[in-house]
Amino acid sequence: MLRVLQSVNNKNVDAQCKAKVALKRGMFVNKDYATKEAILPTVAEEVYLVDRGLVTDDPASVAGAVYSEYDATLENIKVGEFVDLISILNGERYATDAFSGVDADFTAGKYLVVSVAVGETQGKLVASPTNTKSNYRSLGKISDNGHALVAFEYVV
Repeated sequence: MLRVLQSVNNKNVDAQCKAKVALKRGMFVNKDYATKEAILPTVAEEVYLVDRGLVTDDPASVAGAVYSEYDATLENIKVGEFVDLISILNGERYATDAFSGVDADFTAGKYLVVSVAVGETQGKLVASPTNTKSNYRSLGKISDNGHALVAFEYVV
């Protein structure tokens, strides 16, 4: 899940890439320029937040039924689907459920990094080792209608 808490209006968002692997809204990715695909991050530089339009293939919601933004048909991005790659600008604030660690890791003011380690945490926010300064500062955990998110601010 991805929540925009404070952003710059009318900024460019790259919508030309397709997901190379299954992703979720709010994860972090790198861009493969040669294939124009969003990939799980392998380097900490040039990291983008991944999003997509609120598109569902659930017949009930297409027919006008009420649905949640947390519904898997909205959250999960399939291989080959177009995605929005968001470049985060200084001072922007977001909240995501793509995080891994204990509650103390996400105390407001602590620094976070995007995990590039292959495995369960890849593409998620984790605590910065020894709270080393990074571009992601935690604003603490928040509850969004019962769903745990980590709010963060991008700082230069």
